Parts: sequence; structure tokens; C-alpha cells
Amino acid sequence: MNYRDVFKSKLNQLVAENRYRHFVELERIVGAHPKAVWNAPDGKRDVTVWCSNDYIGMGHHPDVIAALQDAAGQHGTGAGGTRNISGTSASIVALEQELASLHNK
Repeated sequence: MNYRDVFKSKLNQLVAENRYRHFVELERIVGAHPKAVWNAPDGKRDVTVWCSNDYIGMGHHPDVIAALQDAAGQHGTGAGGTRNISGTSASIVALEQELASLHNK
């Protein structure tokens, strides 16, 4: 059995049925939450993003941005791999412990 052809056929079927998932490419605008710029196929457009995990806009808060910049300067960026392979971040362990304590877990 030629698996490549099977997978290609199934993928083409998803596209034909309009069930293939396309991701909207957005550029967030700091200080203008929930506004963003959509890089649409026919050009850029201003949009409002009503569904987001950042529902109160803390991703735009100057203190949050400063803390993230500080953390990146101290620890670098990127995951570096899975915890199983490259270890886990001491900062993440501390955060998990703090959250567990907050929730009495």
C-alpha cells in the first residue's frame, strides 16, 4: 500500500469538502486590544478579535511586556525541546508550584 497516496487523497478530500483547517494570520497591535491586523489573501485589513485567551488584554500591559522582556534576557527564548529530553525550566517549576498552592493542590 502506498501510504503517501492514501494520505494525499484523504487530504485532498478534506480540502474539497471545505473541512481543511486554515489559520488566520494576525498581527496584534499593542495598546489597541482587541484590535488586530489580518493579513488576508487580498491584503491587510483591520479586525476585532473577540475570542482570545487574552480576554482582558494583559498581553498588552506594560508590566507584563517588561516582565517577558526581562525573562527572555535572563533565560533566552524558545522551548529547547520537551521536558523529557532537555529538562524543565526552574521558572516553570516555580510557577507550577505557585499555581498549585493558590488552588490548594
